[in-house]
Amino acid sequence: MSPDGTQYLWWYPGPGAFIGSTAVYISRLTVGQSVSDGLSFCGGSCVTSHGWVGQTPIAAFPADTAPGEPSQVCRLANEQEAPGASRSCVQVLVSDARGGIAFPSGNAAGTEIVAAMSPGEETGVAGRIVRYSLATGHPLADVTQGTTDTTPVFSAEGDRVAFERDDQIVIKDLADGSERAIGPGTYPFWGGPRTDADAGVSLGSKRLRYRRGKVKVKITCEAAEDCRGKLSIRTAKRVKVGDKGKRKAKRLTIAKDNYRVTAGDIDSEKVRPKGAGRRLLEQKRGGSIKVKVNLRPKGGGEKVAETLKLKTSKKKGGKDRLTVHATDGAAAEPVSSEQSSAR
Repeated sequence: MSPDGTQYLWWYPGPGAFIGSTAVYISRLTVGQSVSDGLSFCGGSCVTSHGWVGQTPIAAFPADTAPGEPSQVCRLANEQEAPGASRSCVQVLVSDARGGIAFPSGNAAGTEIVAAMSPGEETGVAGRIVRYSLATGHPLADVTQGTTDTTPVFSAEGDRVAFERDDQIVIKDLADGSERAIGPGTYPFWGGPRTDADAGVSLGSKRLRYRRGKVKVKITCEAAEDCRGKLSIRTAKRVKVGDKGKRKAKRLTIAKDNYRVTAGDIDSEKVRPKGAGRRLLEQKRGGSIKVKVNLRPKGGGEKVAETLKLKTSKKKGGKDRLTVHATDGAAAEPVSSEQSSAR
Protein backbone atom coordinates (compact mmCIF):
# COMPACT_ATOMS: atom_id res chain seq x y z
CA MET A 1 0.00 0.00 0.00
CA SER A 2 1.26 3.49 -0.82
CA PRO A 3 1.94 5.84 2.12
CA ASP A 4 -1.31 7.76 1.53
CA GLY A 5 -3.36 4.55 1.21
CA THR A 6 -4.62 5.29 -2.31
CA GLN A 7 -2.60 2.73 -4.30
CA TYR A 8 -1.76 -0.95 -3.98
CA LEU A 9 1.05 -2.98 -5.54
CA TRP A 10 1.28 -6.75 -5.85
CA TRP A 11 3.23 -9.31 -7.82
CA TYR A 12 2.06 -12.58 -9.33
CA PRO A 13 3.50 -15.31 -11.56
CA GLY A 14 2.23 -15.66 -15.12
CA PRO A 15 3.12 -16.95 -18.56
CA GLY A 16 6.36 -15.82 -20.13
CA ALA A 17 7.13 -14.61 -23.61
CA PHE A 18 7.76 -18.13 -24.87
CA ILE A 19 5.64 -21.28 -24.69
CA GLY A 20 6.18 -23.04 -21.41
CA SER A 21 8.10 -20.15 -19.85
CA THR A 22 7.07 -18.12 -16.82
CA ALA A 23 7.40 -14.52 -15.73
CA VAL A 24 6.78 -12.26 -12.74
CA TYR A 25 4.30 -9.39 -13.13
CA ILE A 26 3.72 -6.32 -10.94
CA SER A 27 0.36 -4.55 -11.04
CA ARG A 28 -1.08 -1.48 -9.35
CA LEU A 29 -4.64 -0.71 -8.33
CA THR A 30 -5.66 2.85 -7.54
CA VAL A 31 -8.55 3.30 -5.14
CA GLY A 32 -11.71 4.23 -7.04
CA GLN A 33 -10.63 2.53 -10.27
CA SER A 34 -12.08 -0.78 -11.40
CA VAL A 35 -9.10 -1.80 -13.57
CA SER A 36 -5.53 -2.31 -12.43
CA ASP A 37 -2.39 -1.10 -14.24
CA GLY A 38 0.31 -3.48 -15.41
CA LEU A 39 3.63 -1.93 -14.39
CA SER A 40 6.30 -4.59 -14.75
CA PHE A 41 7.14 -7.78 -16.62
CA CYS A 42 10.22 -9.85 -15.83
CA GLY A 43 10.60 -13.10 -17.73
CA GLY A 44 12.63 -16.26 -17.40
CA SER A 45 14.13 -16.84 -13.96
CA CYS A 46 13.75 -13.16 -13.08
CA VAL A 47 12.27 -12.36 -9.67
CA THR A 48 11.34 -8.83 -8.63
CA SER A 49 10.20 -7.23 -5.37
CA HIS A 50 8.50 -3.88 -5.04
CA GLY A 51 7.97 -0.90 -2.73
CA TRP A 52 7.35 2.85 -2.67
CA VAL A 53 9.20 6.15 -2.64
CA GLY A 54 6.46 8.51 -1.60
CA GLN A 55 3.63 7.81 -4.07
CA THR A 56 5.98 6.48 -6.74
CA PRO A 57 6.06 2.68 -7.24
CA ILE A 58 9.53 1.12 -7.37
CA ALA A 59 10.91 -2.37 -7.91
CA ALA A 60 14.21 -4.20 -7.44
CA PHE A 61 15.49 -6.06 -10.51
CA PRO A 62 18.20 -8.76 -10.45
CA ALA A 63 21.61 -8.34 -12.05
CA ASP A 64 21.74 -9.21 -15.74
CA THR A 65 25.04 -10.98 -16.35
CA ALA A 66 24.76 -10.87 -20.14
CA PRO A 67 25.00 -7.07 -20.59
CA GLY A 68 26.85 -6.75 -17.29
CA GLU A 69 24.23 -4.66 -15.53
CA PRO A 70 24.23 -4.78 -11.70
CA SER A 71 21.13 -5.29 -9.61
CA GLN A 72 18.98 -2.15 -9.75
CA VAL A 73 16.04 -0.38 -8.13
CA CYS A 74 13.87 1.30 -10.74
CA ARG A 75 10.87 3.57 -11.01
CA LEU A 76 7.77 1.87 -12.40
CA ALA A 77 5.07 3.51 -14.52
CA ASN A 78 2.25 2.64 -16.88
CA GLU A 79 2.15 3.58 -20.56
CA GLN A 80 0.30 6.84 -19.93
CA GLU A 81 2.84 7.95 -17.28
CA ALA A 82 5.86 6.95 -19.35
CA PRO A 83 4.89 6.94 -23.04
CA GLY A 84 7.37 5.18 -25.28
CA ALA A 85 9.11 3.34 -22.46
CA SER A 86 10.48 0.09 -23.87
CA ARG A 87 11.17 -1.73 -20.60
CA SER A 88 9.71 -2.14 -17.14
CA CYS A 89 12.59 -0.19 -15.59
CA VAL A 90 11.49 3.31 -16.56
CA GLN A 91 14.27 5.00 -14.56
CA VAL A 92 17.21 3.52 -12.67
CA LEU A 93 17.24 4.98 -9.16
CA VAL A 94 20.04 3.04 -7.46
CA SER A 95 22.29 0.07 -8.26
CA ASP A 96 24.70 -2.18 -6.40
CA ALA A 97 27.35 -4.32 -8.08
CA ARG A 98 28.04 -6.23 -4.85
CA GLY A 99 24.92 -8.41 -5.09
CA GLY A 100 21.19 -8.64 -5.61
CA ILE A 101 18.84 -6.00 -4.18
CA ALA A 102 15.44 -6.90 -2.72
CA PHE A 103 12.44 -5.30 -1.02
CA PRO A 104 13.26 -1.60 -1.58
CA SER A 105 11.51 1.03 0.55
CA GLY A 106 11.93 4.80 0.43
CA ASN A 107 12.03 7.25 3.33
CA ALA A 108 9.36 9.91 3.78
CA ALA A 109 11.72 12.68 2.65
CA GLY A 110 12.25 10.94 -0.70
CA THR A 111 16.05 11.09 -0.38
CA GLU A 112 16.96 7.48 0.43
CA ILE A 113 16.01 3.89 -0.23
CA VAL A 114 16.64 1.04 2.19
CA ALA A 115 16.76 -2.52 0.88
CA ALA A 116 18.04 -6.01 1.54
CA MET A 117 21.19 -6.93 -0.40
CA SER A 118 22.39 -10.49 -0.96
CA PRO A 119 26.18 -10.28 -1.52
CA GLY A 120 27.43 -12.24 -4.53
CA GLU A 121 23.93 -13.08 -5.77
CA GLU A 122 22.15 -11.87 -8.90
CA THR A 123 18.74 -11.88 -7.22
CA GLY A 124 18.29 -10.39 -3.78
CA VAL A 125 16.29 -12.15 -1.10
CA ALA A 126 18.04 -11.72 2.25
CA GLY A 127 21.46 -10.72 3.52
CA ARG A 128 22.42 -7.34 4.90
CA ILE A 129 20.34 -4.14 5.06
CA VAL A 130 21.72 -1.24 3.00
CA ARG A 131 20.84 2.45 2.66
CA TYR A 132 21.04 3.97 -0.81
CA SER A 133 21.17 7.63 -1.84
CA LEU A 134 18.66 8.69 -4.48
CA ALA A 135 20.86 11.69 -5.28
CA THR A 136 23.89 9.59 -6.28
CA GLY A 137 22.30 6.20 -6.93
CA HIS A 138 24.96 4.50 -4.81
CA PRO A 139 25.07 2.85 -1.36
CA LEU A 140 25.31 5.21 1.61
CA ALA A 141 26.00 2.68 4.34
CA ASP A 142 25.41 -0.91 5.32
CA VAL A 143 22.86 -0.79 8.14
CA THR A 144 23.55 -4.39 9.18
CA GLN A 145 26.14 -7.07 8.46
CA GLY A 146 23.73 -9.99 8.69
CA THR A 147 23.11 -12.84 6.30
CA THR A 148 19.38 -13.34 6.92
CA ASP A 149 18.11 -9.75 7.20
CA THR A 150 15.29 -8.80 4.83
CA THR A 151 12.13 -6.71 4.15
CA PRO A 152 13.39 -3.41 5.65
CA VAL A 153 11.23 -0.30 5.98
CA PHE A 154 12.00 3.22 7.20
CA SER A 155 10.15 4.74 10.13
CA ALA A 156 8.09 7.85 9.37
CA GLU A 157 10.88 10.03 10.81
CA GLY A 158 13.57 8.21 8.81
CA ASP A 159 15.78 7.62 11.85
CA ARG A 160 14.98 3.93 12.36
CA VAL A 161 14.63 0.87 10.17
CA ALA A 162 12.47 -2.14 10.95
CA PHE A 163 13.34 -5.44 9.28
CA GLU A 164 12.96 -9.19 9.57
CA ARG A 165 15.72 -11.46 10.86
CA ASP A 166 15.12 -15.18 11.34
CA ASP A 167 11.35 -14.69 11.80
CA GLN A 168 11.91 -11.90 14.34
CA ILE A 169 11.12 -8.21 13.82
CA VAL A 170 14.14 -6.04 14.65
CA ILE A 171 14.36 -2.24 14.93
CA LYS A 172 17.65 -0.55 14.13
CA ASP A 173 18.34 2.96 15.41
CA LEU A 174 20.35 4.74 12.72
CA ALA A 175 21.66 7.38 15.12
CA ASP A 176 23.30 5.20 17.76
CA GLY A 177 23.40 1.86 15.94
CA SER A 178 21.43 -0.01 18.60
CA GLU A 179 19.17 -2.94 17.68
CA ARG A 180 16.08 -4.19 19.47
CA ALA A 181 14.11 -7.34 18.69
CA ILE A 182 10.45 -6.67 19.40
CA GLY A 183 8.98 -10.12 18.73
CA PRO A 184 8.25 -12.77 16.11
CA GLY A 185 6.87 -11.73 12.74
CA THR A 186 7.46 -11.11 9.05
CA TYR A 187 7.09 -8.14 6.67
CA PRO A 188 7.19 -5.32 9.25
CA PHE A 189 5.47 -1.99 8.73
CA TRP A 190 5.05 1.16 10.79
CA GLY A 191 1.68 2.31 12.13
CA GLY A 192 2.48 6.01 11.77
CA PRO A 193 4.82 8.68 13.16
CA ARG A 194 6.54 8.18 16.49
CA THR A 195 4.51 8.95 19.58
CA ASP A 196 6.08 9.66 22.95
CA ALA A 197 6.92 6.15 24.08
CA ASP A 198 6.25 7.02 27.72
CA ALA A 199 3.37 9.45 27.38
CA GLY A 200 1.01 6.82 28.77
CA VAL A 201 3.05 5.84 31.84
CA SER A 202 1.32 6.17 35.21
CA LEU A 203 1.23 4.69 38.68
CA GLY A 204 -1.15 1.76 38.47
CA SER A 205 -1.91 1.40 42.18
CA LYS A 206 -2.30 3.55 45.24
CA ARG A 207 -1.62 0.73 47.63
CA LEU A 208 1.85 -0.78 47.84
CA ARG A 209 3.39 -3.52 49.97
CA TYR A 210 6.84 -3.85 51.47
CA ARG A 211 8.02 -7.42 51.85
CA ARG A 212 11.43 -8.98 52.29
CA GLY A 213 13.10 -5.60 52.05
CA LYS A 214 11.46 -4.52 48.77
CA VAL A 215 8.72 -2.13 47.74
CA LYS A 216 6.48 -3.14 44.82
CA VAL A 217 5.35 -0.20 42.71
CA LYS A 218 2.68 -0.98 40.11
CA ILE A 219 3.22 0.92 36.84
CA THR A 220 0.84 1.12 33.87
CA CYS A 221 2.13 1.61 30.31
CA GLU A 222 -0.55 2.73 27.83
CA ALA A 223 1.94 3.80 25.15
CA ALA A 224 2.57 2.17 21.78
CA GLU A 225 6.12 1.26 22.80
CA ASP A 226 7.65 -0.09 26.01
CA CYS A 227 7.80 2.43 28.85
CA ARG A 228 11.25 2.89 30.36
CA GLY A 229 12.77 5.29 32.84
CA LYS A 230 13.72 5.87 36.46
CA LEU A 231 11.58 5.30 39.55
CA SER A 232 12.29 6.96 42.89
CA ILE A 233 10.59 7.25 46.27
CA ARG A 234 11.56 10.30 48.37
CA THR A 235 10.36 11.92 51.54
CA ALA A 236 7.94 14.74 50.77
CA LYS A 237 9.34 16.83 53.64
CA ARG A 238 12.82 17.38 54.90
CA VAL A 239 14.00 14.89 57.48
CA LYS A 240 17.09 15.03 59.68
CA VAL A 241 19.74 12.48 58.83
CA GLY A 242 23.30 11.89 60.00
CA ASP A 243 25.09 11.49 63.29
CA LYS A 244 23.95 13.34 66.37
CA GLY A 245 25.22 16.88 66.41
CA LYS A 246 25.82 16.79 62.65
CA ARG A 247 22.35 16.09 61.40
CA LYS A 248 21.10 17.95 58.35
CA ALA A 249 17.53 18.31 57.20
CA LYS A 250 16.94 17.23 53.60
CA ARG A 251 14.54 15.34 51.38
CA LEU A 252 15.77 11.79 51.57
CA THR A 253 15.66 9.26 48.74
CA ILE A 254 14.25 6.11 50.27
CA ALA A 255 14.59 3.87 47.19
CA LYS A 256 15.25 4.18 43.46
CA ASP A 257 15.71 1.95 40.41
CA ASN A 258 15.11 1.73 36.66
CA TYR A 259 11.75 0.54 35.35
CA ARG A 260 10.63 -1.06 32.12
CA VAL A 261 7.02 -2.02 31.37
CA THR A 262 5.82 -3.69 28.17
CA ALA A 263 3.59 -1.52 25.96
CA GLY A 264 -0.07 -1.86 26.93
CA ASP A 265 0.75 -3.78 30.11
CA ILE A 266 0.80 -3.31 33.89
CA ASP A 267 3.82 -4.48 35.85
CA SER A 268 5.10 -4.32 39.43
CA GLU A 269 8.61 -2.97 39.75
CA LYS A 270 10.50 -3.89 42.92
CA VAL A 271 12.76 -1.33 44.58
CA ARG A 272 14.88 -1.99 47.64
CA PRO A 273 15.38 0.74 50.27
CA LYS A 274 19.05 1.07 51.18
CA GLY A 275 21.24 3.01 53.55
CA ALA A 276 19.61 6.02 55.17
CA GLY A 277 16.31 5.28 53.45
CA ARG A 278 16.05 1.86 55.02
CA ARG A 279 17.14 3.18 58.41
CA LEU A 280 14.41 5.81 58.24
CA LEU A 281 11.78 3.12 57.64
CA GLU A 282 13.11 1.16 60.60
CA GLN A 283 12.76 4.25 62.82
CA LYS A 284 9.19 4.83 61.63
CA ARG A 285 7.82 1.39 62.46
CA GLY A 286 4.28 1.76 63.67
CA GLY A 287 4.02 5.22 62.15
CA SER A 288 3.82 6.86 58.74
CA ILE A 289 5.57 9.42 56.58
CA LYS A 290 4.56 11.36 53.53
CA VAL A 291 6.54 10.48 50.37
CA LYS A 292 6.68 11.35 46.70
CA VAL A 293 6.81 8.64 44.05
CA ASN A 294 8.42 9.87 40.83
CA LEU A 295 8.54 8.30 37.36
CA ARG A 296 11.01 9.90 34.96
CA PRO A 297 10.54 8.46 31.44
CA LYS A 298 13.60 7.91 29.31
CA GLY A 299 13.82 10.25 26.35
CA GLY A 300 12.10 13.24 27.93
CA GLY A 301 8.52 12.05 28.22
CA GLU A 302 6.05 13.57 30.66
CA LYS A 303 7.12 13.02 34.27
CA VAL A 304 4.79 11.50 36.84
CA ALA A 305 4.88 12.53 40.50
CA GLU A 306 2.36 11.58 43.17
CA THR A 307 2.32 12.32 46.87
CA LEU A 308 1.50 9.26 48.95
CA LYS A 309 1.33 8.26 52.58
CA LEU A 310 3.79 5.53 53.41
CA LYS A 311 2.57 3.57 56.38
CA THR A 312 4.68 1.03 58.25
CA SER A 313 3.70 -1.63 60.76
CA LYS A 314 5.76 -3.62 63.21
CA LYS A 315 7.57 -6.69 62.03
CA LYS A 316 5.37 -9.76 62.09
CA GLY A 317 6.25 -13.34 61.26
CA GLY A 318 9.73 -12.37 60.06
CA LYS A 319 8.36 -10.21 57.19
CA ASP A 320 8.29 -6.46 56.75
CA ARG A 321 5.11 -4.96 55.38
CA LEU A 322 4.78 -1.46 53.98
CA THR A 323 1.54 0.02 52.73
CA VAL A 324 1.28 3.25 50.74
CA HIS A 325 -1.98 5.19 50.50
CA ALA A 326 -2.83 8.20 48.37
CA THR A 327 -3.02 11.40 50.38
CA ASP A 328 -4.96 14.57 49.83
CA GLY A 329 -1.99 16.73 50.74
CA ALA A 330 -2.48 16.76 54.49
CA ALA A 331 0.64 16.18 56.58
CA ALA A 332 1.19 12.59 57.58
CA GLU A 333 0.87 11.94 61.33
CA PRO A 334 2.50 9.01 63.09
CA VAL A 335 0.09 6.40 64.39
CA SER A 336 0.66 3.52 66.75
CA SER A 337 0.40 -0.10 65.70
CA GLU A 338 -2.80 -0.40 67.76
CA GLN A 339 -4.31 2.58 65.96
CA SER A 340 -3.22 1.12 62.65
CA SER A 341 -4.93 -2.17 63.43
CA ALA A 342 -8.12 -0.39 64.50
CA ARG A 343 -8.27 1.37 61.16
